Amino acid sequence: KLGVPIKLELSVRTTFAFRRLQLFKAALRNILSSSKRWFQILRAASRYPKTAFEMKSADCIIVSMFHNLPTNQPDGRLGDVYFGQLNELISAMGQQVVLCGHILGDPDQILKSIGKLNKPNITFGHLLNWTDIFFAGFSTIISFVKLLAGYPWSCSDRRVAKLVFSDLLNASGDILSSLLIEKAMTKLLRKIPTEKVLLMYENHPWEVAVIQATKKIAESTRIVGYTHCAILKSHLKHLTAKDEKDGRPTPHQIITTGATARDVYQSITDISPNRVLAGSNLSGPQLTEDTLRNSPPKKVKTILALFQGLPEMVGFVHFLAAAKEFVPNTRVVIRPHPIQFGLEKLIRESGIDIAQGALLEPCLHSKLSDSLSEADVVIYKGSTAAMYAIYNGIPVIYFDDDWLISDDPLIETHALKVSVDCPSEITQAIKEIENITIADYKNQHQSARMYVENYLAEPTSETTQAFLK
Repeated sequence: KLGVPIKLELSVRTTFAFRRLQLFKAALRNILSSSKRWFQILRAASRYPKTAFEMKSADCIIVSMFHNLPTNQPDGRLGDVYFGQLNELISAMGQQVVLCGHILGDPDQILKSIGKLNKPNITFGHLLNWTDIFFAGFSTIISFVKLLAGYPWSCSDRRVAKLVFSDLLNASGDILSSLLIEKAMTKLLRKIPTEKVLLMYENHPWEVAVIQATKKIAESTRIVGYTHCAILKSHLKHLTAKDEKDGRPTPHQIITTGATARDVYQSITDISPNRVLAGSNLSGPQLTEDTLRNSPPKKVKTILALFQGLPEMVGFVHFLAAAKEFVPNTRVVIRPHPIQFGLEKLIRESGIDIAQGALLEPCLHSKLSDSLSEADVVIYKGSTAAMYAIYNGIPVIYFDDDWLISDDPLIETHALKVSVDCPSEITQAIKEIENITIADYKNQHQSARMYVENYLAEPTSETTQAFLK
């Protein structure tokens, strides 16, 4: 009689042991791949020495991500992808500023492009050496083994187990990169002491590593975080668990892209309101009245689909392919996130062909404004770019799937917006858009413009003051 429970217990233990082993092997591959990536960055950095090392101190260090060519500003000058020309504004005040970057993408190409920036700049790769990577890799493996040993494996729900597996696997790469970035930031602050560190901030592990290094090495240095895009309720990365609050460092001040973004941020976090300021949309593109429309589409011929840079967007591709059957005479054009989870990955992960003449077509424009100019309607999921659509007067359709928490950046407004949750509803949504009256359209458009202008505030002498204090 006791034999059955004992056999079941042994079976369960064997299953959990197998899960740990399976996850450790996958994590080890992930750690080795991440280490190889950092070695590539180091080799590239050795070929592009940076003049920032000549500085003895700085008034401000801006920490960003370098993953493609710097943004071309309207006046022809080059600026950082996320902070625009903020380094120029700070320099114009007579202050010394250094732009420091975390490289994503081809290291050689990126280092060539950032060399065109006028002001001193440096990457984390310039601050590390080979031994740093070896020690970080070893520490990551030890940390991951401890993480596996201490994690509760009693969950029998396969869906939850899959999420835990994915989360732990991602953590392996995060641990390595965070250790290296904390080391690099520590070295940078020792070489170039500064009064202020301004970093892009969404509570990612690598950003926390920058904050932690700064607070350890330079306690008097002021740390300011910038949330550069829409703040979604589904982005749980903005939240910190109660048992982590004392140990997880945060910026002294957080700046958003505008007043509405500030209000949304405060509604989903418990950070003190006096620590969150309304700033401006430094990364752009900037809002312009040149592309505003004055009437709704009489006949919807082209739908532009806007994506987040997340793996969950594979489900959005499947939804669009199914919805296309209900609107056979309408083009559905796919515009992936410009940086993460691009077109090739969407095609590979979804198994659906996205090509000219296919069921779903790829967007051929790199600039968002050019993409929007050809769209009668925009359908989106979690994309900040949807704000530019309604600002221009383009009606949008939000794909509201079964996510537990909303990922709609336009959750606070209903102007020029229709929601659908299944493919068959696309037909009714289009009819609703085509039948909107001119008077109603103008009222909704005005409301949409006000919402977006307060969310993505234009950089002016007033809205940039938060960054310059």
